[in-house]
Amino acid sequence: MADIFVSYSSEDREAVASLVKSLEMQSWTVWWDREISPGAGFADEIDREIQEASCVVVVWSQRSIESRWVKSEALEAMERDILVPVKLEDVRVPVAFKQVQMVDLRGWPEPERDDQYPSLMKAIAALVGANSEELEVVNDVPSIAVLPFKCLSRDPDHEFLADGITEDIIISLSHVDDLFVSAQASSFVLKGSNASRPEQARKLGVRYILEGSLRPMGSKIRVSAQLIDAERGDSLWAKQFNQPVDEFFDLQDEVVTDIVNAMGWTVQSAEVERSRQLPKEELDARQITSRLLSIEYGNDLGVEEFWRQQFADVDLALLKAPNYAPALAAKAMLLAGGASNMYSSDIPGDRAQALELGKKALQLSPRSAWVKSLVGHAYGLAGFYDDAIATLEHAQELAPNIPAALASLGYAYIMSRKDAAYGVTLVKDAIRRDPLYPNLHIYYFWQAMGEATLGNYDEAIESIRHSIRRSPLYPWSWIDLAVWLSRTGQIEEARKAAVQAKLIHPGLDLARIRESTEIASGARVANRTVDLLSSVWE
Repeated sequence: MADIFVSYSSEDREAVASLVKSLEMQSWTVWWDREISPGAGFADEIDREIQEASCVVVVWSQRSIESRWVKSEALEAMERDILVPVKLEDVRVPVAFKQVQMVDLRGWPEPERDDQYPSLMKAIAALVGANSEELEVVNDVPSIAVLPFKCLSRDPDHEFLADGITEDIIISLSHVDDLFVSAQASSFVLKGSNASRPEQARKLGVRYILEGSLRPMGSKIRVSAQLIDAERGDSLWAKQFNQPVDEFFDLQDEVVTDIVNAMGWTVQSAEVERSRQLPKEELDARQITSRLLSIEYGNDLGVEEFWRQQFADVDLALLKAPNYAPALAAKAMLLAGGASNMYSSDIPGDRAQALELGKKALQLSPRSAWVKSLVGHAYGLAGFYDDAIATLEHAQELAPNIPAALASLGYAYIMSRKDAAYGVTLVKDAIRRDPLYPNLHIYYFWQAMGEATLGNYDEAIESIRHSIRRSPLYPWSWIDLAVWLSRTGQIEEARKAAVQAKLIHPGLDLARIRESTEIASGARVANRTVDLLSSVWE
């Protein structure tokens, strides 16, 4: 089974072969019938591959628009909603397929428009994504996932209450030690899933599942909750709560207290999912900040444009609440990210401002593990590793099970070279705790940095390819892959990785790479990085 099925005319084989090589560079698997000939079983094999593919790329040209095979395959893909059409020539696409957004690669392998290749990668990544791997259950401590409570009502306000009670349980449980808790980001990925309890537990790598429901009953609301042993299917604990609507928030406290006292679970805090569905103008500072921190990295925009959009959002939050600590911390993180990723026009100034905003956020919320996690992450991105480690370790004391804090602390230990091996362990723990996190590619990127710091370049290359598979539009992944491939003597592959980086970020040059690397890792590493890139950066 391949990730991508490519439908094309055999007369376009040379151009398609180049495109397939580019897709395979993302660590995606591609099926494109180059090794079989029409005959017995040919149609059956095509049907099987197209049914099992996560994405179908249809290449339109003067030849393919006349092919009944290509049209048939495109129709099948459109019916399954996995069609990504690509235009190699200026052709009139069949009317049936005009409703699907076209990627214009005329002139390939040197497209006429710089924005189209990243658009193709984004469209494919959204369909292919990462394989849902089943994980081994954590055995050293009890492990649990709190699944989104079901709303048994059509009232959208009740849906918000159901999400809210789930999140309040997670927040309150985050202070209990000695328990492995699946993060909210991963739990909410399974919202509305029809998978069985054992399947859900295997996806998250846990033994127990807490699930529940909210049902309006006249002037009252009933909340039901139960703890399930997912391996055996046994209900280990269950309770119902009935409370007048006007006392619902007291009910939430009662539910949380009962669960904590009865089971001693722990879990991390996260923000309300409902804010993603509301118009931005209606959101308050907290909701705006929550949404911008929970949106998948890159979203539907290019990476740099997405970064600028997030800046506009956090400034809107601070306009509504100038002293809202999480928004200040989020802006510090964006400033630091811009400096480390070469988007900033004033890198020293933005690093200094990130440090000051972080200090202000910590003064305003000295006991918030979430704020400390964000600020610590910002300090790490800005290269202030001692400050990052101190801040993130304090966050861990307040709430030991926040995967983002674990990963950021690991990154700081890696980049500071204080203890890269320990840093890799922390990042791997974060991946293990939050396996369905939408931005998991960042953690794999940091893991790769740690492996490279330890001299484990084969492991670093493997980890960076995991990152690229999940998010192929991050240029630093390709830059570091090129460096490590060059270091291990894989020059031709390194050259291909460098080409990918420049396709995604046409403004890249070695001077900017040197400047950013020197901030993160010092002059010696920056010089070595540029030396290794020079031979493959054409």
